Formats: sequence, C-alpha cells, structure tokens
Amino acid sequence: MTAKVSDATSQIFVLSKDPKVQKAAGSLKQRGCAITYAPKPLGAARAARGCDVAVIDLDRGGYSVAKDIKASSPDTKVVMLCDRSHDRWLCMQAGADIVFIKPLQDLPDFVEQIEALALS
Repeated sequence: MTAKVSDATSQIFVLSKDPKVQKAAGSLKQRGCAITYAPKPLGAARAARGCDVAVIDLDRGGYSVAKDIKASSPDTKVVMLCDRSHDRWLCMQAGADIVFIKPLQDLPDFVEQIEALALS
C-alpha cells in the first residue's frame, strides 16, 4: 500500500502494521506531507531513502531498517515504536531520534512530533 502526494513538501515513510499508527501518520497528508507505507521490512531502507522522517515499528524488523536508513540517509529523522519501555535503548542504538511506546496513548502528540521533525 503506497500513497504519495506529488506537491508535498515533506516525505514521511511508515513501516508499521498498526492501524492507529498508519492513520495518525496518514493524517499528515492534510498538512501537505507525502506518506509512503511499507508493508514489510524487506527493501524498506531503500524505499525510505531521501525521506524527511521514517516511522518504524521495532517489531517489524525495525532495528536493522533504522540502522540502514541512518547509514544511507543520515539526515533522515527516525521515529521508532516499541512494545516495551525497556526496548527504548535498543531503538536509540538503532538511531532513533524519538521513541514511542505502544499502544500510543496521545495520537495528537505523536502526529505533532512527526510533523515537527519533518519541518526541521
């Protein structure tokens, strides 16, 4: 499932099967962002190349995807999601700029932080 907005100013890549995450990130289309969704980690780092923000779920192979993105596109901001608070350190080692623990409790904050990263 891939959706792009041609006149968008910010590119956001999403690797998550969580419908709440997809919907929250998708709401950024209304704010002028282009959203690309990846259904699986295979090829995800390549698909995220050149994006402004990558939203990555740790349980979707996120550790290696985040490391690959940071290695090939160091300016890309990485937002990682994990299921357990004690996995936060793993996300930070992978290069995450921000880590959220699932389930997401504050979706507006999640969206605002992604947008802020995209515009920085």
